[in-house]
Amino acid sequence: MPGRVLLPQLHSFRLRGFEPVFNREVMFELVAGYNLILGGNAIGKTTLVQAVVYGLTGGSEDFESSREFRWSHSYFRGRLARGELRNASIEVEFGLGKRVCAVRRGFIGNHVTGFRGNKRGTWIDEREQAGAAFANALLRYGGYASVDDFAFIIHRLLYLPESRRLLAWDTEAQLRLLMILNQDLAPERSFEDRRNSLQKLDSKKRHTRVAINKAESELTSLIEYDETVDAPDEPSTEPAVSLAALNEALRDWQTRARERVRAEREVQTFAKNLNSITREIEALQEQIDAEESAIILRLLDQHERDTRLPLQKLVERGICPACGTEQPTLQGIAIEHLRRRGCALCGSAVQSQEAGTLTTLRSRMAEKLSAQRSLQESLATADNRLTVLRTEEEAAQARVNELRFAQPVVMLAERHLPLQSQQNLRQLKATLEQQELDLEAQITGLKSDLDEEYTAFRMAMSLRTEELARLYADYATAFLGLTCDLVESASSDNFLDLVLFVPRFEDVVRTTEDSCSEAQRFFLDIAFRMALIDLAATLNGHQSSFVCETPETALDLSYVDNVVQMFAKFCRQAHTLLLTANVQRHGFAELMLSDTPVRQRRRRVLNLFSLGRLSSVQQGKIRKIDAAVRAMMGE
Repeated sequence: MPGRVLLPQLHSFRLRGFEPVFNREVMFELVAGYNLILGGNAIGKTTLVQAVVYGLTGGSEDFESSREFRWSHSYFRGRLARGELRNASIEVEFGLGKRVCAVRRGFIGNHVTGFRGNKRGTWIDEREQAGAAFANALLRYGGYASVDDFAFIIHRLLYLPESRRLLAWDTEAQLRLLMILNQDLAPERSFEDRRNSLQKLDSKKRHTRVAINKAESELTSLIEYDETVDAPDEPSTEPAVSLAALNEALRDWQTRARERVRAEREVQTFAKNLNSITREIEALQEQIDAEESAIILRLLDQHERDTRLPLQKLVERGICPACGTEQPTLQGIAIEHLRRRGCALCGSAVQSQEAGTLTTLRSRMAEKLSAQRSLQESLATADNRLTVLRTEEEAAQARVNELRFAQPVVMLAERHLPLQSQQNLRQLKATLEQQELDLEAQITGLKSDLDEEYTAFRMAMSLRTEELARLYADYATAFLGLTCDLVESASSDNFLDLVLFVPRFEDVVRTTEDSCSEAQRFFLDIAFRMALIDLAATLNGHQSSFVCETPETALDLSYVDNVVQMFAKFCRQAHTLLLTANVQRHGFAELMLSDTPVRQRRRRVLNLFSLGRLSSVQQGKIRKIDAAVRAMMGE
């Protein structure tokens, strides 16, 4: 439908030239529903998934404003075979609605090196033409206004990396995604560009106010000097301090000040993280205390059960508790009932406690305590460094003051203000004040326009927002096992009254990610992404893909089934799901495979143990690993 973008759906990928990681070319055709990249630690799961994302987007340098999240072809250099840089490539085939395209990139630069516009078409291998054809296809078949919009959709919606960069509490990302996905309702002019202009205008206004304050200060100093000090009859014979020395002292002081500010931020970050982990430790200690109390109660209960001698004789010796005769058949039935965690006599289900809970809690506690000690050491080091920097800044400030006061009074003005008289100062101050008023008028007008456009967009989006909330509630509730819905919360934007969509469960609106546990925020973020993908499919009638590096270690056994159900619901919409998973017995990968006919399982799994370079530990366990994989495959 015109005006709406089509999200891409992955069909296949082919990776060449990564022999240090994989022992041969990697090729995989995806099917609708779930697809698993199965492997172990450091075997190449992340490398492979990021290569697929890179093939589609060329990395994130062109659109990512935050430097820490920028990456490109250079990320892969250490993983390429020696001498294969020119031949190494990633090739990704994907659908935009009914149109099936393919794009190829190398690793010398981020650019497109090949493009194919349809399934049976020929490849365009000339660099400039291929890049232009790719951009044209995104516009013509996908409805994207720019290649950057397409890359943003991939990186912030369709791909959830190992770094767990969340979308669920990110106002900027949510706003841009919603406007891209609903561009038929969004303002015609670039909302994001004009928001950036608003921020720049505000920054310029604040700098102007600083200049006005400085001019006022210098004017006051000059007036006081003129009124209280008699001018000397003869020119002063005191040696004037050179401007070069003063400027050098100012630069040194400014450098020290910047270093001190960075150090203060570092200390604040360490302190914040330390407070956060201390709260987590306190919460864990409460759980451990509760679990230890529960264990004591279970032991007492076990003792009571152990004293039930007639039933124990039945299970261990086959003696009937009623008549005292040997009954092997009755013994076998009782043993089978106990194996299924039921009552020995009637087989009724007996509630059991999860094994290993205390061990898991203590393991987590040990990790948190180790992290706490590390943060305490880092905080102490940062504090010491801050103290040194403050001392150095004070010394630099004293040197600047010494040189400034050695100057004639009229030279006390900041060097970028070329002032020699009260008249010049007053004229400059008036000019700056007029500029400040002009900037304020521009800010007020632009803010009013943006507020009006955003309000209109939200009203036009109301029905779709309701559908998004419904889709989200289905996914999030399936994961949590309790009612969870999507609600609007005020964002922290300094200029506009923007809305942030956040989860609510147990009657608490989770306005920050810290208000959820690690597993909750990660999988609730997945629920939000899948709801957005479903909404886009509802609008344009075509399915998409979601790529996720799954953090199995964030899940305990009680949540694995819920996650499988959440993923299964997404797959039932005919989307393509690409997940990474370790080989674990009874993990979510095995549970997902268990619902698939045995003959179809191999099609859905890319087994990196047959492709990747195994570590010595993995080589020593390869028989056990192969047996586990075969069991997962039902072979």
